[in-house]
Formats: sequence, structure tokens, C-alpha cells
Amino acid sequence: ISKHNDLGEKQWQNYADSWGNLMTTGFCGQKFPVIIGEVGTNFSEPIDSQYFEDMAKFMQKVPPTDKYASSKFNNWIWWAYIANSEDTGGLVDETWQKLDWQKLSWMQARLGLTPWYMQ
Repeated sequence: ISKHNDLGEKQWQNYADSWGNLMTTGFCGQKFPVIIGEVGTNFSEPIDSQYFEDMAKFMQKVPPTDKYASSKFNNWIWWAYIANSEDTGGLVDETWQKLDWQKLSWMQARLGLTPWYMQ
């Protein structure tokens, strides 16, 4: 699933049919824990914001996604940590010394991230 697919309800249905299905229906009678890898963006294009807002709504089961999502989904990995990932940037700048607070704040507000220093 990529941001070039449909947004909103069609995006939520794609999630429900793919990895959401592994958590609810399962495969061969077995339900599976699922982790979403390589979630990331530079928020450089308008579609980035819409796609990630829709994804975050689904993962946190925010209405109206509750008819697609079976439960809150907190298993994800942000890609990448370093800044040289061309399409997603990173969570730190090129020096690896400064955090990208725009992204970290977004993850706290939308994906339920709780940094270690806030626990």
C-alpha cells in the first residue's frame, strides 16, 4: 500500500483487506501480530499529509475508520532514522545530532508515540 493508492475510505479498506485481515481473520486459522515497517515521509507533498493523516486515523481507530479497523494498532517502525533516506528523510538531521521535532511531534499527536522521557 502506498500513498499513490486511493485515500480516505478506499485507503482504509485496503488496510483492512491486507494487514488488518491478518489481525482479525488470520491466515489458515491463525491470527497474527502485525508490525508495519518503513513508515515515513518528508511531508514534502500535499498528498503526504493526507495519506499519513488517513493512515494515523486507521491505526488509532478514529471515527469514521472504526468500521474498517478492528482495534488500535500501535506496532509500526518509522523509516528512516538517518537523514539520507531520499523519499522519507529521517528523524535526525545530516549531523545525526538534531532531532526532527516536526516528525516526532506528529508521531506523538497522531500515532500515540510516548517518548522514553515522558514515561
